Amino acid sequence: ILAVLGDRRMAAARELTKLHEETVRGTVRELQAHFAVQPPRGEFTLVIDRTPPPAPPIAPNDRWLTAHERLQSLAAAGEPATAAVKAVSKALELPRNEVYALWLRITNSDETDPTDPQMDTDEHR
Repeated sequence: ILAVLGDRRMAAARELTKLHEETVRGTVRELQAHFAVQPPRGEFTLVIDRTPPPAPPIAPNDRWLTAHERLQSLAAAGEPATAAVKAVSKALELPRNEVYALWLRITNSDETDPTDPQMDTDEHR
């Protein structure tokens, strides 16, 4: 359970509807520790908490700042433009042509505001 679902909250209920009914609650690791000391006996029903909520979406300006940082690091590592732009645009759900424009600004050492994905087409042609 831990390897597949992570350390979620869960309950292990033993002998439901019987005289020796017992429920142990905690995280997967806590229940593993509990049953390592007190081996399980009888029939169990496991109730596992749902998937944790997704992380909040990144704000548009934060995505462009993140894209700028990732592209700088990929450029420094010698990553080809096509692979770097494709990876960053897909990961951050940004338009590939605008990420490529940012790549050009970074690799041409024309450092501009990374939160402005629009390029002046007259300046860059």
